[in-house]
Amino acid sequence: MHKKLFTGLLGLSLLAPAFAFAQLGPANTDVRPAATTELRANATTTRPNIDATAEERMRRAKALAGQEIERRLRALNATAERVEKARRLNDSFKAELRTDLNSETNNLNTLRARIEAGEDPETLRADVQSITRSHRVFALVVPQAHIAAMAGRVVTITAIMSEMGGKLKARTDTAAAAGEDVAALVAALESLSAHIDSANAHARAAVQGTSSLEPDQSDTAVLQANQAALKAAREELRLAHQDIVEGRADIRIIIDGLKAFKPAEPTTDDTPAPAESEPAE
Repeated sequence: MHKKLFTGLLGLSLLAPAFAFAQLGPANTDVRPAATTELRANATTTRPNIDATAEERMRRAKALAGQEIERRLRALNATAERVEKARRLNDSFKAELRTDLNSETNNLNTLRARIEAGEDPETLRADVQSITRSHRVFALVVPQAHIAAMAGRVVTITAIMSEMGGKLKARTDTAAAAGEDVAALVAALESLSAHIDSANAHARAAVQGTSSLEPDQSDTAVLQANQAALKAAREELRLAHQDIVEGRADIRIIIDGLKAFKPAEPTTDDTPAPAESEPAE
């Protein structure tokens, strides 16, 4: 996967299978030589029970790993649907997100098949650990895509607000031509335009700051850098949301101000008076 997606929480739920593997190594069958035939017989009957315990631990670890992989696959699928619905995302960027999500899905399916077929305890342990170390679905992949989708939603909302602002400006110009005092409305229009530009800038910063993040592979420095980038992106989106809220307040000021203007009275200077009816004789 050439580029991972755009926070979040570390997938710690796999601790259970990891703990299950803690004793998956070769069973302790060290039965010291004894002088009697009875002791040798006891050592021989103990081995099957130890092997059965190790196999049960492997079975439980595989089951838990399968559950965690399935949970991540569901999250990736839901994220992919959300990205597809982000109408304002650039087409090439959306295609890149789609490719990365599909790649991560395929990687997890391959890993699940390898775990299910695994027989060597050490290899199985490494595969299980890779679910959280190499496939940072909840800690990185899903947060990246969510940030991109939220940024796309910001752009969608600001586009609607911009269109509405254009219509309100036209009505404000008409009111000004009619002699109304539109100073407050003009100020609100300027504020609306500034909030729209600011919201879009914050949305772009959120995407640009997370689009190239890579899984940390248990590297603490990379992990901390990813977490910092995701945190900064969420802050950018929070600021974008605040701009949208304040922009909507500007729109309300303009609408209320336009409503307060009295409609122009029709002129009657050149309008002939209606003829009076003749009294009946």
